[in-house]
Amino acid sequence: MIPKNLFRRIGGFDEQFFMYFEDVDLCRRVAAEGYQIRFVPETKLVHFGGMSVSKGDEKIAFEYRRSQIYCYTKHTSLLEQVALRSYLAVKFLSQLLFAFFRPAQSRDLYRRLIKLALAPR
Repeated sequence: MIPKNLFRRIGGFDEQFFMYFEDVDLCRRVAAEGYQIRFVPETKLVHFGGMSVSKGDEKIAFEYRRSQIYCYTKHTSLLEQVALRSYLAVKFLSQLLFAFFRPAQSRDLYRRLIKLALAPR
């Protein structure tokens, strides 16, 4: 929950985020305005049906990492960005090397993720 005037003042949600990390970005920008972010663990939100994501959806897997890299680019130091990109490149390269028994589509996803991790800012 956020006051409407604060939400508008900080520019609302950044539309560069597809589906993930927009909450992190919003909280970082709210905190930069001097507000505290509070976590209320007793609050529950129920998402019926899991309709926004289908398990194994490669577009979602790619967009998750794209949003993660964008969030790091926007809010962290160059060192942290390099660390994340290096970690992701090694992770997906190792997954690609062990993807011999997976469908070609999975191998293509790992190649795209490696390119994403290694792409210039």
